[in-house]
Amino acid sequence: MSAWGSSRAGPWRVAAGCGLLALVVLGLQVAADPATGVTFSQSPFTDEGWSTLGARNVALLGRWATDEWQLYLVSLPFSVIMAATFELFEVGVIQARLVSIIVSSVAVALLSLVVARRFGTLPALITGVGLAMSSLLVYYGRLAMLEPMVMLWLVAAAVAIGWERVGTWLVPGLIAGACLALALGTKPSSAAAAVGMVAGALAAAAGSDRFAGQARRGAVALAVVGLAGAAWWALVASIPGAWDAIVRIWPDQLPASSLGEVIDRVVSYPIESDGAVRLAAPLLLGGLLGLAVMAGRWRSLAPGDRIMVGACVGWFVVGMLVLVVVPYRPNRYVVPLLPPLALLTGLGAWGILPIVRRRLPWRWAPAALAVMAAFVLGAQGAWHLGRWTAHATYDLPRIQAEVLHTMTDGHAVQGAGPTMAMRVPVPAIVVQSDINDGDLYASHGVRWLLSNRDAVPTWADEHPDAWAQRELLTCYSWPSGEACLVRIP
Repeated sequence: MSAWGSSRAGPWRVAAGCGLLALVVLGLQVAADPATGVTFSQSPFTDEGWSTLGARNVALLGRWATDEWQLYLVSLPFSVIMAATFELFEVGVIQARLVSIIVSSVAVALLSLVVARRFGTLPALITGVGLAMSSLLVYYGRLAMLEPMVMLWLVAAAVAIGWERVGTWLVPGLIAGACLALALGTKPSSAAAAVGMVAGALAAAAGSDRFAGQARRGAVALAVVGLAGAAWWALVASIPGAWDAIVRIWPDQLPASSLGEVIDRVVSYPIESDGAVRLAAPLLLGGLLGLAVMAGRWRSLAPGDRIMVGACVGWFVVGMLVLVVVPYRPNRYVVPLLPPLALLTGLGAWGILPIVRRRLPWRWAPAALAVMAAFVLGAQGAWHLGRWTAHATYDLPRIQAEVLHTMTDGHAVQGAGPTMAMRVPVPAIVVQSDINDGDLYASHGVRWLLSNRDAVPTWADEHPDAWAQRELLTCYSWPSGEACLVRIP
């Protein structure tokens, strides 16, 4: 192990600098609406409201769920943190986004700190800037969605799994297990990355005196995850109808019907990746370079460094293997897979910079090369940020304020209420597929709609007189579709 370019205070400084860079970049336009044209999915324009609905319900209504929408149960760490934020700072999309901005910045800082302490400040600079300025993180790290928080828990778990102190396995295993449980509790699909991380670290330790300790770490981590999963299942089982509601909320991820279909999905992913390959291209290329450098130096690497490399490779490869074979794969799913690419990119620099120092006579050459590499890695994200900022709109905070001022009778709202009526202290009911498909007018007191002006709720035929007297108050243009505020007597 070599701390190239480091000093005692250096690791903390570079970590703070990279974290601050992410904080500024992501917080620059905290009130701005999601960028359009980034993904085929409408999630940036709906999921902020859907994901925070449970936390919003607790803060405004004193209960997690008002109907069949119980998504909070499969994102408990996210929901609890959001609920605490809303209790402290009131409910609103800006407050929710600040949580994501902070956890994204902490993830960048933590990853930079680990690289700086183990491999030096220049590789850490490349790692931190590469992650902070990745186009996918620039887009999604500032939105109140699940992926930024999953990223933080996975980074923290990787730090514990790859803890460099020899002979220490219980405490790192417990910490890793807790962080992996938090990642899975935030988004269960992170299980693939978690398994890959543990398996990759163990495979890298094979044949060394670290294998037994690493196996114990992994076993403790998996045991903690198992206990947390059992506790979660007990909670869900104690709520009547909760599991059925959860299954109906999740998007269908139908397995391939044949080996040929699996191959087709894998082969088509680079083209049909929702732009993920293009948006992550700097880190993908940097990660491949870093992996090649590590492979060339594998025999000379310290066992602890091998474990860190193995954890990162397993984290990314297994997480991506699942992603390329499922049918629904919006580009935001790649966000939790960015840190291992950034770390491998930094390790590539760690292997190359000493060669530069030996070959070039100028002492400042390695630092200049590191700064240049960081600039190249961040250029695409900076360009996307600038292009989006130049055309950014700021409609959602204004819409939330207007809807709060208009909806004052205490009746429930159906449709885009979780997003646009986030601040109104009434039930906001999501109707999706067969979720909440009953007579909401009678059962939940719905007297407000936020939907397309031509939309007709399924219960309208059961209350023809009330529906005939509906009043369209205003319409809001929104990328996921026009949302008109309709009052029903």
